[in-house]
Amino acid sequence: MTSPKEPIVDDAGDSKKMKEEVVEEYDERPCIFRFITAITHTWGILTLCGVWYCAVELLKDRHKYVYTQYYTLAAAIVVTFFEFAWLFNKIKCCGDDGGCCCTIWRIIVWIDNWKKGILYAAIAIPEFLKGSFSMLAVISGILILVLAIFYFLKSFKYSSCVERRRVKKRTVVTEDPEAALLKNASSPAPVNPSDQRWDSIRQSGDYQDPRTASSASTAPQEDLEEDLNPFSKSEDRNPFSESS
Repeated sequence: MTSPKEPIVDDAGDSKKMKEEVVEEYDERPCIFRFITAITHTWGILTLCGVWYCAVELLKDRHKYVYTQYYTLAAAIVVTFFEFAWLFNKIKCCGDDGGCCCTIWRIIVWIDNWKKGILYAAIAIPEFLKGSFSMLAVISGILILVLAIFYFLKSFKYSSCVERRRVKKRTVVTEDPEAALLKNASSPAPVNPSDQRWDSIRQSGDYQDPRTASSASTAPQEDLEEDLNPFSKSEDRNPFSESS
């Protein structure tokens, strides 16, 4: 969970960085309560395998027992149904139309956590009545009773006496996206000192364009050449002219 970003203003008044407060929550419940659902379903599958094996073995020697083999078979069927009820509830083939079947199914799904633990404990008790005379029945009862204990623990998964969370706050300073774009943008070319000096000369008025200076000095130069050359004047300056 994060808080809104706040700009950080430096000494020059520029907002180049953003301050963000990050709140982190850590689940400090005991490990068994954090993974109790997965543990319960895993032990439920192992329980089904064990109870069904015991039921089949007891049925093979049914002449030795009065009711144990049949009760173990019935217990295996009931536990199997309730263990896969949560999976059937995930498969929504049809909607809840409020009918009788849907009402019964809601009651079955409602039997969960501590309620299912009480049901399994009641189922496991008759398995111990014969004692060591039927060890397979005792094994079935132990498996179902341990599964009932897991469902009791599953009821406290989100209980206030178990749930413990540690909140840690930390401040993260990030750069402003606009400032990052300006920072990564291409900078202008460096200024040459000689160019600055040349511009100052032009602005001061001491500079004269060579093109205009050459055109302005052409006429006086031609007059000077005519004065120095005696033959560049008119015909009256020629001593060899016909008029003389």
